[in-house]
Amino acid sequence: MLQRFVETVGREIEDLRARFRDLANPTLRAISATLRTRLKGPDSVRIALIAAHAESLSANARLRTVFSAHWQRIEAETADRAGALAIWCAIDGLQFFSLFNVWPATADDARTLANRIEGMIDALAAAARSL
Repeated sequence: MLQRFVETVGREIEDLRARFRDLANPTLRAISATLRTRLKGPDSVRIALIAAHAESLSANARLRTVFSAHWQRIEAETADRAGALAIWCAIDGLQFFSLFNVWPATADDARTLANRIEGMIDALAAAARSL
């Protein structure tokens, strides 16, 4: 289950990276775009992912490899490593809230935050152009 989820999201990110290839920060944009899909996921998927992860600690190594590859691409695409990492942490923070179904605000707030994150990616690209 977890392996299949990682592969599915990985393909989704790669497809989105290709779609965003002509924009600045295509990897960060792709990861952000997958956020909207994850926020809509049913509770059963979240619960299954948590259970699968708990059963297979080797999944940590696989996830580390996946995240390291994403980070290498993000680093290559931006002049502002700290800004890019802050954006990625915001994306994953929102996904964490969603995964555990503990989001303290409204669904509209989640959508607003997702839009703000996309704006932060645009601002990161604009700041890089002005250097």
